Amino acid sequence: MQIANVWLKISEQGNQVLLKRVTPAECQVLRRDFGIKVAGTNQLTNPFNHVDVLKEDVERDNNTEFGRLVQKYGQKKVESAFPGENPKIPVTFKEANVVGMDAEPPKAGKYHDIPPLTEKPDSGEDMEETKATNNEVAALKKQIEELKALVTSKPAAPASDKK
Repeated sequence: MQIANVWLKISEQGNQVLLKRVTPAECQVLRRDFGIKVAGTNQLTNPFNHVDVLKEDVERDNNTEFGRLVQKYGQKKVESAFPGENPKIPVTFKEANVVGMDAEPPKAGKYHDIPPLTEKPDSGEDMEETKATNNEVAALKKQIEELKALVTSKPAAPASDKK
């Protein structure tokens, strides 16, 4: 069974991910999730931009590959891609009708340095503002403590019965 590294389109905006060591059967399962249905047909578009078939092959029979896919993607998804008893699982990407072998792989973008979010200048005005704010907060805390002391030091006056 062939294996390949494939670039999979995961959105209409062109986002894609690299999947390594994928089998043709796995591509058919992924097509059901990421392919877009063509209007008026039961066909799905090809979500693979680039397929790089590796020189090595993997020895797996139908049952082993089916079991591996069920474990990875779940029973429902795999059975919808391969319906019926004893389905034929493709062993080559040509059998699976996976195209994209001639396309070039996507190129990595340029690296950009990311500047810090904020750089606050150390000006004297900023420092004075901070000191003033800190002084105001300290004064408010002092007032709160004084009010708490007043409340706890005076006993509550009895309620008068005025009718």
